[in-house]
Amino acid sequence: MKKIIILLAIFNYLNFSLSQENHTPLFKIYENGLYGYIDSTGAVIIPPKYKGAGEFSEGLAPVRENGYYGYIDETGKYVINPIYDYCAPFNQGLGRIYLNGKVNFINKEGFKLIDFNYNDATDFESGIAIVSQSYNINGAINKTGKLILDTIYRRIKSRTEGVVIASIYDKDLKCEFHTAVDSNGTTIVPLGKYTQIDQYTNGFAHVQWYINNINSLANYAEGYINRQGELVFKKEPVFGFDLSKEVSRDSTFIISEYEYTFVGNGASVGDTKAKYLVNTKGEIITYLDLHRKYEFVKDRFAENDSINLFRYVNKDGKAYGDQFPYQLKTINSDSPEVLKLVKLDGKPAYINIEGECIWKQQSSKAEITKLDLDYRIESNIRNSYYSYNHLETNYSQDLEMIDFEKENISIVLTKEKTRYHNKYEGFSLYLINDLDYPVSAPSVDGALYIVLQAKDTDGKWKAIENYPSSSCGMSYVDTKINPKQYWKYSIPRYFGSYKTKIRAELRINGPDNKFITIYSNEISGNVNPAQFWRTAYNTFKTRLLEN
Repeated sequence: MKKIIILLAIFNYLNFSLSQENHTPLFKIYENGLYGYIDSTGAVIIPPKYKGAGEFSEGLAPVRENGYYGYIDETGKYVINPIYDYCAPFNQGLGRIYLNGKVNFINKEGFKLIDFNYNDATDFESGIAIVSQSYNINGAINKTGKLILDTIYRRIKSRTEGVVIASIYDKDLKCEFHTAVDSNGTTIVPLGKYTQIDQYTNGFAHVQWYINNINSLANYAEGYINRQGELVFKKEPVFGFDLSKEVSRDSTFIISEYEYTFVGNGASVGDTKAKYLVNTKGEIITYLDLHRKYEFVKDRFAENDSINLFRYVNKDGKAYGDQFPYQLKTINSDSPEVLKLVKLDGKPAYINIEGECIWKQQSSKAEITKLDLDYRIESNIRNSYYSYNHLETNYSQDLEMIDFEKENISIVLTKEKTRYHNKYEGFSLYLINDLDYPVSAPSVDGALYIVLQAKDTDGKWKAIENYPSSSCGMSYVDTKINPKQYWKYSIPRYFGSYKTKIRAELRINGPDNKFITIYSNEISGNVNPAQFWRTAYNTFKTRLLEN
């Protein structure tokens, strides 16, 4: 037991010490489909040679070679060998690593914090990381690797001030119940006491509940709890009052009292009657006479509307770079020497604080033709996109060289070369309906449920793409595949370190609205290990570099 304690103490000391080191900032560049790094003067420190790469953080950067990730230092030397499916940048002395779709944390000495038990995790915040087994099945660990909150929670809401707040949905009361646990795993608030616990601020948290668990406006109550979970102030019921969500630094909070006018079945807010400044003992210490109209309607689009096209401007007021619809974040903002990623003449570039360009991409878009990925893209097999409809008169002639199943519906993969998205190397896929009647297939905005699959190292077929999706319910409309008709599509040809077999999967509608799954023939192909499990979307910075 003493050895374990000593090891953990050393591990935590290393994390603290490493996080205090000073490092020369390096910046990611992209040339001819490969990543490298420059310093703040624009000098190439690590030549572009990596298929995948992340940002430098705490002196290390995750990079991918031969399909696998490891960590390099500022000289390009591997500190942690490339044996992982994916790695995230170091944070607070720890790097987040993945192997076979499972997550772990590693320090610079190669010590792993936990076993590969969880499907995903966040970086640490206030000494706590969120871990998950699947969607809506979340828990939390501390920096010793201890599971302080079991993986049973619908949401982990916050981790401020070393307190993790989580919730579970109660179907009977149609509301969430919350719990609060500190970084040692000590329960501050047991599950079921409050329907809402806001994040801790200056040692206190705003809470809500229903009196006697009766979900109604007349039984709605609010208050504040301290770090011990003790209720230091309550308003029961709270109708007619508004409690501020956060506590000020001097441990006070504000309660506003309003007059309501009932109109029909609803209530509208009238003039403010009073505002009270209350201390954490629940005592009113000041009365604020602020008679004013309560503005309860907020423009939900205000933040989006405030995003305008802009250019970077140097200290002399000189505009520099192309216009952007988004404000780009400063890279290495804690460093005295800062570079900003912009576009010049349609190409990615870095400028310094003087507005001088110190690096601009030289490669051409046309040179980047191979899809060498470490994540699953969303399928885009769309009837109106890269597809060709043919009449029955040409049907037999056009399909003479295609081996398909007669008097049935089938999909066929070929090695016929195409251009996927007019940019990347691709193959042709044929969807053929040789039946005498139409077939209905589910689709999203016209995109069919067709994905590519590959055999993993255990010989099991797994999807390497995600089904199409949309946030709009109106997007889900079935597509009709007419009889004696075929459609031809361009699909991606993937490049990776792992040689395997590739096939396509199609879903169509069967009897009783149940899906019927159809598989294509098999062809040889290559993928990278992370494509079997990782769903990711490139950051704006990465998209800017690659496009």
